[in-house]
Amino acid sequence: MLEPSQLVLIQPGVLGSGVELARMFALAGRKRCLIAETPTSLYTCRLRKPAHVYIGAIKNSVPLAAVPSTDTPQALAILQPYFGERYVSGKDALAVGPFNCNPIYHVPPAVLNFKTVEDSDRRPQHTLVTPRIAEVIDALDRERLSLAHALGAEATSFWDFLARAYGVTEGTLVERIVQGYGRQFFPEPDSVNHRYFTEDIPFGLVIWSSLAAQIGLSMPLTDSFIALSNTLCGRDFVAEGRTAKSLGLLGSHVSSIRAAFIDGSVC
Repeated sequence: MLEPSQLVLIQPGVLGSGVELARMFALAGRKRCLIAETPTSLYTCRLRKPAHVYIGAIKNSVPLAAVPSTDTPQALAILQPYFGERYVSGKDALAVGPFNCNPIYHVPPAVLNFKTVEDSDRRPQHTLVTPRIAEVIDALDRERLSLAHALGAEATSFWDFLARAYGVTEGTLVERIVQGYGRQFFPEPDSVNHRYFTEDIPFGLVIWSSLAAQIGLSMPLTDSFIALSNTLCGRDFVAEGRTAKSLGLLGSHVSSIRAAFIDGSVC
């Protein structure tokens, strides 16, 4: 049972993680606990075997925001003794939520190299990014940024994320991805049940698309990857995923969406 004095840190969160938890408290008629989220994990890591975790990198800084945003300083103060200054203020959950770049980097290479997924080749994910696929990553990222801009959020690009998290600032798009992720050699998905499909699409691309639809913003590439993935994986990721309806924001305008993310005004 979560108590009001406890901190729940959703790491990484995706757009709406804190809002959805706050709404669960409201629907249950309970006072919420302290809720905070980040767009990415502080650690780039993988479970290699039971009780053995490989840490490929520790990020230089990760933005954090609470729901409501006025609780952010309190959350940072709780974490500071354990993690120093690596968590930094992300302003609010609407600014932090669109920062999650996992779907940007994970989905295009996986979908556009689907034969290697079916064959369970487990090639390093970064080796699947060709110059043209890097352009698709960039185009998908620009749709994410357009949503953030339309909602009045100050999101930064995937390429800025690489600079902030890994210190990667130079080279072609492919070279930057190799510099950022090449040291880790994390493998591509080996089945349609991999989290690059089952997490990044229903809780990444789907909520972007759903909120965009509420405000009349077109995201054709995002919608295309959702549709392709539904067929490739034999699932309905929209029905399974986070949507404006699950956040209590169906039919909402920009002001209502902003209030839910920044002030924690949920229903």
